[in-house]
Amino acid sequence: MNNDIRRQTEKLLADVSDRTADLVETLAAPFAEPVVRLGVTGLARAGKTVAITSIIQNLLNQGGLPLLSAMGSGRILGAHLSEQPDLTLPRFAFEDHRDALLGDPSRWPESTSSISQFRLTLRYRSAAWVKRAMGGDSLLHIDIVDYPGEWLLDLPLMTLDFQTWSRQVFAATEQEPRRGLAQDWLAATREADLNAKWDERDAQRLHQTYAEYLRQCRYATRVKLSMLQPGRFLMPGDLAGSPALTFAPLPLRPGQALKNGSLAAGMAKRFEDYKHLIVWRFFKEHFSRIDRQLVLVDLLGAAEGGNIAITELQEAMISVLKAFKPGQNSWLGPLLHGKRVERILFAATKADHLPTSQHDELKRLLTSLLNEAQSRSAVAGARTSVMALAGLRTTAPATATLDGHTVDCVSGIPTDSDTVEAVYPGKLPRDLVDLKNLAPGDLEILSFKPPASMEEIRPFPHINLDRALEELLGDLLQ
Repeated sequence: MNNDIRRQTEKLLADVSDRTADLVETLAAPFAEPVVRLGVTGLARAGKTVAITSIIQNLLNQGGLPLLSAMGSGRILGAHLSEQPDLTLPRFAFEDHRDALLGDPSRWPESTSSISQFRLTLRYRSAAWVKRAMGGDSLLHIDIVDYPGEWLLDLPLMTLDFQTWSRQVFAATEQEPRRGLAQDWLAATREADLNAKWDERDAQRLHQTYAEYLRQCRYATRVKLSMLQPGRFLMPGDLAGSPALTFAPLPLRPGQALKNGSLAAGMAKRFEDYKHLIVWRFFKEHFSRIDRQLVLVDLLGAAEGGNIAITELQEAMISVLKAFKPGQNSWLGPLLHGKRVERILFAATKADHLPTSQHDELKRLLTSLLNEAQSRSAVAGARTSVMALAGLRTTAPATATLDGHTVDCVSGIPTDSDTVEAVYPGKLPRDLVDLKNLAPGDLEILSFKPPASMEEIRPFPHINLDRALEELLGDLLQ
């Protein structure tokens, strides 16, 4: 009880501090240069690092974003890298990621597994003549906040206690492929004495076997599962090895009393500490301050896994959406109800792995997948949109003959090859029901190497990146 009172008191004091800071920021806003915080997230392998690198590269090297209206009309006069405002956050390693893509041979950059930030400043000419006459050229600071989508999956844990969460985790192992992947962890759990005195080594063993089970769910099966909590077990960032992460779910009965000082009681306490020290702090310090949000979704990867993978992806995205507080910001908004995300764009990534003729189907399927969650966001006031996207285009259109018929293909260099090949990925269904009923092998979504002929002075090739930036930032550049 004392710990609960302490947590509530700390949260109350932090909330008061946050609201005071928000009020100061709100009052100072009219006298400061405009800043927009653009959050970019996605589950592992959604292409987040490449997308952010391409956004920065294409804004710095004008000409590759014609559908960003301010650039297409020639009103963007320049862009430059700026020192980020929060010096305690790691800087997004743009130069390293760009150099990897421009190397000889080119290679994919290392994925980011923690939060980072990057500030890019645009100088532009306003479309409004009154604004031009009064102030000349305008500036917009874009703070890109890069964070793992896995961390968002932890926000729903805030409403659960340890026993409820544990029951949900164990219930999920009753069907394949989780049942087979969980065998080692379940065996270790059966051998544990839940009433034994707390021992850090026992807790570490259970945590390690559970974390390995989560890794197997993500990487060791064709079925790409998404509902993997806690997300920090997969993407620990700078908390790797921390006691705050040293816990695991246990097979507890509803309402079971936990013996003081026992393994079970210790795990329950760690779970509560994790929610308070890690999840709530991330929400308070970073997530709650985002203005616009880009969510990257690897729908094609999930489609290869069939019904289970699609269903889990849908549950993950609904959980992610529940974390947002959508709605249009007003000057009193941060003070009265917390800052709200004004625009959310869901992008089905790796559109370059499909022929152009299937991009509409990819967008339609993502719209169907998120329809219920989108409607909830729209009611709350946020502008929510969907599109197909490729941060870096790795293929070109091609055709081939299949069973006597000409089919649309993509042409590129597969990751396990050194030569250009025309690839027919299969045909995406037109609705979500048929997508869930795909059999393994109906779709063949290959991975490709980065284009080999890019030069640093050129913008990166992409699909719909300019449309995405227009949707997220276009109104701020008017």
